[in-house]
Amino acid sequence: IALCSKDIEFCKEENSKDADSGMTKKEMAKMRKELRELITDAALTYKLEKVEKVLTNYRGFDIILPADMTPDKAYIYLKKNGRYLIELGDNDVGNLVRIDNFIDSLDQHLTKLSDTLDSLNKKQRELESELAKKHDYKPKIKEYQAKVRELDQKIAKEAL
Repeated sequence: IALCSKDIEFCKEENSKDADSGMTKKEMAKMRKELRELITDAALTYKLEKVEKVLTNYRGFDIILPADMTPDKAYIYLKKNGRYLIELGDNDVGNLVRIDNFIDSLDQHLTKLSDTLDSLNKKQRELESELAKKHDYKPKIKEYQAKVRELDQKIAKEAL
């Protein structure tokens, strides 16, 4: 959560700098096309490798090809301070859009992380509370033992 918060702050700073990038629309389109093709080609060919590989850096995040990626499901990791899994599809345009959308919605990811942590903490408190209770099962055990003896006697009488 703390690392994701740092990444959100980084993105806010970078977004203000991006307005002054100085690239023309044509240069930006060419750069994005090359990046899309690089990511898609690398994800298709980097299967079942034993080590992960930093492919490139995009918007301040390393794009990492994971180790042991299976041929049927391509994905990458984005890493700045935190590390985020991004599933890839078959379309190179869609892959870059997925990456952009994830970076642009890091605040929503942080909310999900916080909600999950809150839920896990609540569950932990409930479990600790349940474990702290002193249950005396002896009366119930005696009751069930008596019922079992009674049933055993009925079965024995019917068997005769």
